[in-house]
Amino acid sequence: MEGLAGRTALVTGAGRGLGAAFARGLAAYGVSVGVLDIDGDTATATANEISDTGARAVGLIADISDRSAVLEAITGCEDALGRIDILINNAGFGTTKETAGLEWHEWPEDAWDAVIDCNLKGAFLACQAVAPKMMERGWGRIVNVSSATVWHPLANGAAYIASKAGLIGLTRSLATGVGEHGVTVNTLVPGLTKTDHMADLYPDEQFESFAQLRAIPRVELPADLVGTALFLCSDASAFVTGQSFVVDGGHVFD
Repeated sequence: MEGLAGRTALVTGAGRGLGAAFARGLAAYGVSVGVLDIDGDTATATANEISDTGARAVGLIADISDRSAVLEAITGCEDALGRIDILINNAGFGTTKETAGLEWHEWPEDAWDAVIDCNLKGAFLACQAVAPKMMERGWGRIVNVSSATVWHPLANGAAYIASKAGLIGLTRSLATGVGEHGVTVNTLVPGLTKTDHMADLYPDEQFESFAQLRAIPRVELPADLVGTALFLCSDASAFVTGQSFVVDGGHVFD
């Protein structure tokens, strides 16, 4: 993974789950990591865990859909760790306790807005804040985390799937505008992954059943996505931009 050591990354939604796995993976290759999450306790815990390995990390708290909070967190990251070279837009969610189980046409407007604002608007705000500086320096890596549900949608996931499909469009649009400045923008597309959060939502039997739909018939874990994320953040992917990388063990073929 050439070109990672000495860089600084900001990973959103990194208090736990996929974001925490990305943060740990980057830190293992010498990247200083800003661990951003709306839950400050988990952000601090993950940052402390990384720091205990000898790497540099800082916990940051922000609602990613709030521009002023995003800018404040980015300033905090830069003050603590230096310029941001890598951005992984991982923060996102699909439903709340109030909307779980509701048909798509029963969703209140504010619930739809909350999902879109976090998953799509939040990624845009973070890109808007860091990409210009990457362009000035002539190097940058942006990875937007989408979802394989875009290829296998369920009606009741309308807000989530619309936001994750929107990230693919955002990726392609931004890639065309920053490529000449040495900045790449790509999308990482996980399948159903057994994070702590997802394990709280679904029984083990559901993960095992889904695994049988894959060419590699096993449960997907956060570690399965780290290698591709590191590739997209490194110099090895310098001529790759605007692309969507599906990492789901061979369920989606596109």
